[in-house]
Amino acid sequence: MSQGLSPNLQHLETSATIAISQEAKRRRAAGEDVIDLGAGEPDFPTPPIPADAGVRAIRE
Repeated sequence: MSQGLSPNLQHLETSATIAISQEAKRRRAAGEDVIDLGAGEPDFPTPPIPADAGVRAIRE
């Protein structure tokens, strides 16, 4: 017995972040020089001021 996806999933739209990442990947594959400003992980640590503010907000 095959189980399908929930009918609710038919109404979901692609996330804008995912769409941008897919377009950047497509253009890169086509040989374009792309600066992808979509989702990703920074290659530097979070500066102390916003990091400390985040910790304070969680604790409060």
